[in-house]
Amino acid sequence: MAKKNGARSPLSRRGFLRTSASAAGAAGLAASGIGSLVGCGGDDDVPMTTPDAGRRETQLRILGWTHFVPGHDVWFDRFAREWGEANGVEVVVERVPFNMVRPTFMAEMESGTGHDIYEWPTPQADLEPHVVSLNEMMTELEARHGTMIPLCRQSCFNPRTNNFYALNHGWAPDPANFRSSLWSAVGMPQGPSTWQQLLEGGRQIKTAMDVHVGIGLAGSDPDANMACRALLWSYGASVQSASAEVVINSPQSIAAVEFMRELYADTMVPEVLAWGAADNNIALVEGRASYIINSISAYRTAQTNVPATAADVFFGRALMGPATALVGAHANVSMMVARHARNPNAAQDFMLHLVERYNEVVYNSALYNLPAFPSTTPQLTGDDGWLAQDPFESQPADKLSLLTDAESWSTNVGYPGAANPAVGEVLASGIVPQMFLRAANGEMTSEQAVQWAEDQIAPIYERWRAEGLI
Repeated sequence: MAKKNGARSPLSRRGFLRTSASAAGAAGLAASGIGSLVGCGGDDDVPMTTPDAGRRETQLRILGWTHFVPGHDVWFDRFAREWGEANGVEVVVERVPFNMVRPTFMAEMESGTGHDIYEWPTPQADLEPHVVSLNEMMTELEARHGTMIPLCRQSCFNPRTNNFYALNHGWAPDPANFRSSLWSAVGMPQGPSTWQQLLEGGRQIKTAMDVHVGIGLAGSDPDANMACRALLWSYGASVQSASAEVVINSPQSIAAVEFMRELYADTMVPEVLAWGAADNNIALVEGRASYIINSISAYRTAQTNVPATAADVFFGRALMGPATALVGAHANVSMMVARHARNPNAAQDFMLHLVERYNEVVYNSALYNLPAFPSTTPQLTGDDGWLAQDPFESQPADKLSLLTDAESWSTNVGYPGAANPAVGEVLASGIVPQMFLRAANGEMTSEQAVQWAEDQIAPIYERWRAEGLI
């Protein structure tokens, strides 16, 4: 196995790939108007094929989500095809909107046939019984590249079963995206740094300029799931404890929900109650939102389509509340190998290849994807690193530099525990944003909304505990 200091050694008995993709990705981010990286930072003398030709599987089917940065998909499809050509594997990549990956998986699981690899931007821990254990592959990856960062490990490893059910190969921070001109007008040129400042400044901006805060509250909105958890955590509340006990019904949760009632009433508009995944991005780019919590994808869209808006968008860290300042990752980009996969070995070979070349993933996603294994992308950090000198023409060039410490204010969706199967089901069910919504729209009091959430969440935990998975 490879040493953690980056030295190379012969292939393990499983013949894992150590590959370069010096020809891959020339199309890059053409679809989004941003250039491509090819073969950057890898060992150009490392062959694309393994000496022992692996396990003789000649097909690989990948179902991916449609990436929020379109050029990533252009690059990835070519990257996968060229790996397949070098290894005698016919690779087929198909894409669906992120919210259709799970229904497709479930249907194919029922039929017993379908894709080999499924990729999501969010943890799917409740699917652990239906996917292949990746423990041996993860041992090889960590031997080569060092330890996976905690928030990614906690999003693909179940400590109860001691099992890696997915490869969380990358993640996207979830910073504030705010319009600097609007917040400067209310005396906050760096944007709000606390939830209370968001309320006070957002109220002034809405009153004076008719531009609202853009935090969604619909249960089906993944951004709402992350933003609402950030508010919960800031008050010292959470869905579960570190030991996976349900603790949602607490005075801290009630206080957080009560704050959201005021934030919604004073700074937002009714449309946020029905927002989907792209709506906060659209509101920011169109000038209707002063502040959203999202990845950098909305900003990248504005760079291409509305440069004047992009120039006015800046970023902020997680907002401080009475207890802490944390936000969940916007994405924990994860691959799973289904139990019904016909080509599980080729699937894992490809996944190892992807991590080996992760600097290309980072670049061709316009820095949306950050690595789970930081050693794979040394180009990110340092005075001349990509985050300090954005290669995609941010003005100023260091606009993304606050992401260098994003890991310190980011966490996994199961905080303070791991993203276990119960967390996965609660996330997929949208219970947390629905709790906030039911109070914000006046359907329930804050106490009733928190009690409602506990009534939904507790049976989920009981069921998964009975199955021995938490």
